[in-house]
Parts: sequence; C-alpha cells; structure tokens
Amino acid sequence: KISISGSKKAILVRLITQMFNEGYFTVLVGTQALLGEGWDAPSINSLILSSTVSSYMLSNQMRGRAIRIDKNNPGKVANIWHLASIKILSNWEQFKQQMPSASITEAEPPAQLFDCAQLVQRFKGYEAPTIKEPYTIENGLDRILPENFKFIRDTRGLNEKDFLNLNSTMEDLAQNRALTKESWEKGLVPKDYTEWWGIEDKKLLEFSKDELLKVAEKEEPFMFVLEMPTYPGGDDALTQYLMNEIVYPESAIENNIQGSVCVRFCVTETGEIGQVQVLKGVDPDIDAEAIRVVKTIKGFSPGKHYGLAVPVWYTTIINFQLEN
Repeated sequence: KISISGSKKAILVRLITQMFNEGYFTVLVGTQALLGEGWDAPSINSLILSSTVSSYMLSNQMRGRAIRIDKNNPGKVANIWHLASIKILSNWEQFKQQMPSASITEAEPPAQLFDCAQLVQRFKGYEAPTIKEPYTIENGLDRILPENFKFIRDTRGLNEKDFLNLNSTMEDLAQNRALTKESWEKGLVPKDYTEWWGIEDKKLLEFSKDELLKVAEKEEPFMFVLEMPTYPGGDDALTQYLMNEIVYPESAIENNIQGSVCVRFCVTETGEIGQVQVLKGVDPDIDAEAIRVVKTIKGFSPGKHYGLAVPVWYTTIINFQLEN
C-alpha cells in the first residue's frame, strides 16, 4: 500500500502509472478520487467499480479510464464491472413474511437488492451492445441480462442460485473479448441499410465514399461511430477549457444559482461545432452561457465511420459553481 500526499504526490502517481503501463504490475486498487481527477493509464483493460459511486458524472469519468485508446495495443477491448450487493433472505426470514402477524414494515422481498436500484438508474445513461444477436446499441441494465434471468425475475422471483448463475454468465462473457469486439462492430452498423440509409442494401464496408457522403449530408448527426470525435488533450482538457471561458451570469450570481448543465452538441465532419442542445439545464441565463461557451470550442477531430468523417453528437457536463 502506498499513501500519496504532499508535494511528491504528482511524481509518485506518474511513476506508478508508468510502471503499470509497462507491465511491472498488473493490478491497482485505488480510490475514486484518483480516477476522477484525470488519471490516465491507456493500458487498462479491466475496471471494477463499486456501486458506492453515486455520481453519474464521476462514474462516467472513471469508466472513461478503461475506454482510452492504447497506441501500443490498437485492438484493446476493455471490460468494466459494476458491483452490486444483495441480501438473500433465509428460509426463516421468508417464512416470517407468510405469518399473519407480519406487518407491512416487516415484509421484505425474497432478495433485498440494496444498491441494485442504484445500478438500474446509472445504466440508463450508459449505451452499449446487447449480449445476444441481433446486437443493438441500447441503454439500461436489461441489455446485459440473460433472457432466462429476466424471465425468473418477472415470474417466481430470484434466489441465491439465480444470482450465482448470473455471475458465472458475466465471467464467461468477460473472458470472450473477441465477442465483445464483434458485438460493438455489429451493433454500430444498421441492420436494414435500405430503410436506414435510404440507398441500396449492401454492407457498409462496400459503400463508396461518394455514397456515404450523400448519406451524411441528409442524416441527423450520428450517436455512435467507430471513431468518436476527439478534443486535443481529451475530456479533461475540454472541461478545463470550458471552465476557463465561462462568464458567470450576473443574475445567477445575485441569486446564488449553481448547478451542472448537460449539453449535447454536434461535432461536424470538419471538426466544427454545429447544433447545441441543453439536455438538462439549471437556469435560463446559465443554460444560455453554457450554449455560448460550447459554440466557442475549436480544435475537435471529427468522428469517423469506416474512415469517412461524419457529424456526431458529443455530450459534456459544465459545472457552474460560485467560489463564495
């Protein structure tokens, strides 16, 4: 165990990170504060998050550490585990539920899911492929649950054996990284090209550049592409730029209004900022300032799908916080 503090903190973190990336050790146990502060080790291919991380923004930042591209391993596939604890009631506890004297407050479900509810809420904001064909990109927790598990959950209820079987299934899926890669590639490509693309039905890889340009001109910005837009220095640099450029609205200062604005904007095929939308606002003046500062962003590398630059939606969170 290494406790890092004081003036040598940055040096020690860099040293440990370099040793980790070079393979001198392969497992790190750290705090959420370290991962949330922008620590970057592109070689990470597995990340285990406890469900005590409640903030969506923080958990998403931590997930981003495993999704980093590793120039030394272009084909890297990363697994991200979300842990949740449950309580399986004993036979006596379940029997007590059936007794006439049991009050409403004493009654418990066969399995107390505790922080599973937190994961259900968190997964609403995560998009990834389903675990069986036809692979599609979806959000929500159900996309990674086997059909038989969902059937039991919705009929007789779950017991300890069901959860152990689920854990075993997750371990098998995690070991098959080739399947994970395949599900992403298939999930990102539309199934019905005739309807979705509006041109003749054939594999996307067979499209000519001119055909794809016609598609890109008439389609809405893409949600997912094989190469997402990138900002110089990554998300942390983008966050720093936005914080430096914000002009806090006078009305918000006077009324002590603070909060986080979730903004979605289009990075065009030329890397410029197109449409800007507020997905979750705080105050009209603060929301307007968030839109203004996003429109000043320059330097994005556009997203690409099979080598062609296309417009892509990009989402970020801007924090408005008064120092005093």
